[in-house]
Amino acid sequence: MGSIQPKRIGPWTCVKRIIASCDVVIEVLDARFPQETRSREIETMVRSSGKRLIILLNKADLVPKKSRSGLRLSLDAKFGPVVLFSAKARWAREKSLLFRMILLVGKPKSGEPVRAGIIGFPNTGKSSVINFLTNRSVAKTSTISGFTRGIQWINCGGRFRGRVMFMDTPGVIPIDRRLPGMEEGLLLTCALSPDKVENLIVAAEKVIGKLLEENPGFLFKHYDIGGEPTPSAMKPASMVLELIGRRRGKLLKVGVIDLNESAKIVLREWQAGKLIP
Repeated sequence: MGSIQPKRIGPWTCVKRIIASCDVVIEVLDARFPQETRSREIETMVRSSGKRLIILLNKADLVPKKSRSGLRLSLDAKFGPVVLFSAKARWAREKSLLFRMILLVGKPKSGEPVRAGIIGFPNTGKSSVINFLTNRSVAKTSTISGFTRGIQWINCGGRFRGRVMFMDTPGVIPIDRRLPGMEEGLLLTCALSPDKVENLIVAAEKVIGKLLEENPGFLFKHYDIGGEPTPSAMKPASMVLELIGRRRGKLLKVGVIDLNESAKIVLREWQAGKLIP
């Protein structure tokens, strides 16, 4: 007689448990695409539960300095305070700010630590955030989405030992019930393979548009689609996608460009980190 397998917890049940178990919920977003990697539904659930939410814009080191100041303003602050962060670049000042904010909004009881839950899309860097905050490699990290399997409580070290405790969970925003725009966000944060989506064009054009705004010269050189672009000669993202497809030979019959295959090229290279100037 075979062993009985434990019942798998559904993603929304997991989210509800995180909210119920924690004093503070930290929603980890990708700072490069904050709107596409947030979940209004979960933010509303946290707010309705009476718990406090902190929005953490991770990977902010990948955002040009001139653009960082506008990131906080781009988010609706009514759901909670917003913190720019980089676990990879180990921003110490922002780390201290986050701890102070956790203690402020968590309202710790005498002698008890504030319990903080980490949640967000796959590959926004949740486990890396926990490792940086705790000064230990206690949360396993991987580029594979959904790598964190179990639920564990992690105590902080250093001066915040005994004052803050983190819940590390699979903690991903559920993708079994995708909301409008969610699939696009999953593509941009490397949480979803381009091969599993039928229409990739919108997400690819968003990546192209971002590069056209920040460093068009890099984009044109990378794909070898022309010289240094001037503001007057700048093309919209849709036309640049066509140029990329033509350059890479992604053509259908009668010379028509296969935009889906062209979009796959852009998204695969974005997810592989090849499109960072």
